[in-house]
Amino acid sequence: MMTSWALLVKTKTRRWILFASLFLHSTLLISDVWYYRYFGNLLSVALLSDVGQMGDVGGGFLTLIQPTDFLLFADLVLYTAVLVYMRKRPAQVTGKNRRIAAAGFVIGLTAFVVPLTVSQPNDDEQAPISNMREYYEYGFWGYHGLDLFRGIGDQLGFGGDLTGQEETRLGTSTPTDVKTTADTNVIMLQLESFQTSVIGQTINGQELTPNLNALRDEMLYFPNFYHQTHEGRTSDAEFTVNTSLYPVKSGSVYTQYGDHTFDALPERLRQAGYDTAAMHAFDKTFWNRDNVYDNIGFNHFFSKDDYPAQDVIGMALNDKDFLTTSVEAMDTLAEPFYAFMVALTSHTPYDIPEEEKRLDLTGYDDPLLQNYYHTVHYVDAAVGLMVDQLKANGTWNNSLVVFYGDHRERRTLQNKTRITPCRPDSLRAAWFVSIYFPQLGQLDLLHRQERCRYPRQLFRRAGRQHLFHFPRNDLPGDAVAVL
Repeated sequence: MMTSWALLVKTKTRRWILFASLFLHSTLLISDVWYYRYFGNLLSVALLSDVGQMGDVGGGFLTLIQPTDFLLFADLVLYTAVLVYMRKRPAQVTGKNRRIAAAGFVIGLTAFVVPLTVSQPNDDEQAPISNMREYYEYGFWGYHGLDLFRGIGDQLGFGGDLTGQEETRLGTSTPTDVKTTADTNVIMLQLESFQTSVIGQTINGQELTPNLNALRDEMLYFPNFYHQTHEGRTSDAEFTVNTSLYPVKSGSVYTQYGDHTFDALPERLRQAGYDTAAMHAFDKTFWNRDNVYDNIGFNHFFSKDDYPAQDVIGMALNDKDFLTTSVEAMDTLAEPFYAFMVALTSHTPYDIPEEEKRLDLTGYDDPLLQNYYHTVHYVDAAVGLMVDQLKANGTWNNSLVVFYGDHRERRTLQNKTRITPCRPDSLRAAWFVSIYFPQLGQLDLLHRQERCRYPRQLFRRAGRQHLFHFPRNDLPGDAVAVL
């Protein structure tokens, strides 16, 4: 159906049309395969806004490629052989054949478009949250055709109106000011690809995370903390924690809606008198962070240019220097402050210098898994240095300190999944919250550590009862916050 119209053009032109169609089809197929292996989802035109991110994380995607994938181009090779054979034996296309081709194209296009249109959810129905559900319902070309149609509609400004229910909810939501019960600093550290599975784990008699293991005795530790990221990965984790909102279905909120207004934690704390700062030793424009951080209420953004340029591991400055330099930067902030840090050393493909590989991983043959464990061990040491530094300068005992993993490490642990009380074990990220403040005493959350927790709940659970007062149903994310 898609190429029957080529019979309406000249033979030479038709050959190149069919060749290009086969090439594009195979390219889209193999791209979907690679993307699915990493994200468990299919490509979407919404991801075009994220193309600029690929150059910096390309090393991670190279691990997704398998030699057999290129068999998807086998039909292109066969068609090329047919073209060579038919070059001196051109097929004759009569007027009757052209009329049949035209009729076939119209009938096929109608049969393709009408079911897609009829099956679209109306305003009262919940649209599917996964591209895979649409793929199962509409098929390969049905999904991609519908996705392209929606993408064009979004660019032209169609379909962006709020539903009546959303307008009503916005009209009844009036955020109120945050009331603090203490001048307590807030320090939040997002750890790259950290999962609960590495906490407390030993390999050949060695602890993977000795420093975080020890912190379980002086911090609240939530082992059943499940990530809620999607295709935006690290940026999704940041967004969800700071706004209590879910990520978007395709792409990243940061790149698609970075200029929108959000009811966010940094802005709430800034209104309450906090100095707010984001810290990430990478290009400030990556994931559109410079614009997003400004929009959600951060007074300062310490990025790549604010950190030492040497001793890079993987994508950016090593986490030891990143965290110690960030603690020094906190001294420039007015108290109380909110410092939000995003670590990066344990980012796929887990490149780490040989001299930093301190673990004996005898019996583990997968080099990707080996490097993941080495980087996790290295980041754990960096956390230990940061904690010692905070305790030495007196900041630790006057701060709410939170460590959490941003998302699962899909590639190396996908075959080590077991079911926990809430969701598959591979979805669990680690969450630590400091529990001692001289002016507050010990938190009363200990009996709730084993319950299932999610990033959207992180700040309500850690802070509402003990540091910050939000009226019930008036936390970031309780209303429609994208305006």
